[in-house]
Amino acid sequence: MSIANNLYNKKWQKFLRRIWPFRFIPFVDFVLAAGSLATGNMNENSDFDVIVGVRQGRIFSVRMFCYISFGMFGLWAKHPNKFDRTNKSYMTYKDKLCFNHFVTPRAYRLSPPYNEYWKQLYQSLVPVYGEPAQIQKFFDANADWAGPVSVSKYLKDPRYKYQKKGLVARIREWILNGRLGD
Repeated sequence: MSIANNLYNKKWQKFLRRIWPFRFIPFVDFVLAAGSLATGNMNENSDFDVIVGVRQGRIFSVRMFCYISFGMFGLWAKHPNKFDRTNKSYMTYKDKLCFNHFVTPRAYRLSPPYNEYWKQLYQSLVPVYGEPAQIQKFFDANADWAGPVSVSKYLKDPRYKYQKKGLVARIREWILNGRLGD
């Protein structure tokens, strides 16, 4: 096994061990691995970029739950870089989640201009959480410029860990579905 493949597998294993809090966050429809992890261009200090699909009208609630949940466990890559006086270096965001985009159904489609980087990235996105039908809607919204992607190719992929919401998330959605969630 080459060093690059070893790093790729090691990073994916770390990432998959860190995404479990999504099962407890209400109104998350799906999570896609993005960035260097999805394209395979990561290095030892890479963070884990994600796109989070959110129910319409609940984007700020989901952001709050994500930052609190992942922040409590030290799994959130807080940007920008900060100088660590103890180690006398800039803190890295190695192996932490970076919430690149929170998208609702009205914003599934990436706004132009499109370029080869965006096309490669969107063709490389890997579902790790969420119901297949919701993920397919996201892929379909971008198919005309990024190319068609079928979520069915991921159904047996071991990286696609969670296809159903956890009970805690469903209870929280029920509680926060009305004015309380606004």
